[in-house]
Amino acid sequence: QMGPAHMAVGALLYRMKDYKGAVEAHKRAVALMPNDPGALYNLGLAQQALAEKGDRRAANDAITTYLRTLELNPKLLPARFNLARMYYTLRNYAQAVVHFRQALALAPKDLKLQVDTAVAETWAAQTVADTSLRKDYQSAAEKRYKQVLAAKNAPRNAYVGLGFLYEQMGRLEDAAKTYADWAQKMPRDAA
Repeated sequence: QMGPAHMAVGALLYRMKDYKGAVEAHKRAVALMPNDPGALYNLGLAQQALAEKGDRRAANDAITTYLRTLELNPKLLPARFNLARMYYTLRNYAQAVVHFRQALALAPKDLKLQVDTAVAETWAAQTVADTSLRKDYQSAAEKRYKQVLAAKNAPRNAYVGLGFLYEQMGRLEDAAKTYADWAQKMPRDAA
């Protein structure tokens, strides 16, 4: 029963922000429990933490680990969300969109996830040469932002994202209106 013990040590090291130590402990746990999505997910978290400190190799390792985690448990929302974030961080916006959308299918009412998906779609639209695909991304992002903005407590980044999307689309009047709506609904932000 050393696998759970290594997981516990890894979790402790992670909380202490010793991410390299956490990665090593979680690797030992995964070696003993290779088909345990929880062990893999924890390894991915530690690798992601290293990646956020600038370790590019750890970013790729985290992606590989999250993909393996999702092979074992495709409905593990935190793994799907973190995988999308890793792709986004590496500016692989098309893959980020794929995984944000899959995460959103698991939690369709999550406003933050809707905005994150729309942001990834907005950036993906900027990176594709295919005009049809660009329009698909832009249309999906616009629809998603508007859906979020219809909610009672829409987050500010939905306004910013929609305004930015409109700017990128050359719809400057729509962008100005979106920013004005934001200033009206959140006057502290405008000050």
